[in-house]
Amino acid sequence: MYHVVVDKIGNIQCVTKNDKDKTDKVLAVDFIKKQLSRLPYGSHLMVELHCPGELATTIAHMIAHSDQRLRISVFAAPLLGDVDKCLEPLDLIMDQIARLGLGVVPVKMG
Repeated sequence: MYHVVVDKIGNIQCVTKNDKDKTDKVLAVDFIKKQLSRLPYGSHLMVELHCPGELATTIAHMIAHSDQRLRISVFAAPLLGDVDKCLEPLDLIMDQIARLGLGVVPVKMG
């Protein structure tokens, strides 16, 4: 799991759940950088990095080498454009993020 934070002036940071900064490696993946640049300022997402067809055990190596096949999937968004999303239905939040062009984890409510 990674935290992606876009501050109030547009700087993007990507850190592991253990607070290891992976920003440079993740943003070196062109597709991911393009996706994250669409986020509104003042956003905080929780994401997974993955590669279709690859084992999860290879992802750390792929991140270390900024493998261009890496993809990102959002599974939570506590803050989006400086708006607290914690109490909103998750399926609506994921729809909003998908409309920004980011990959999301499918959510079905009810």
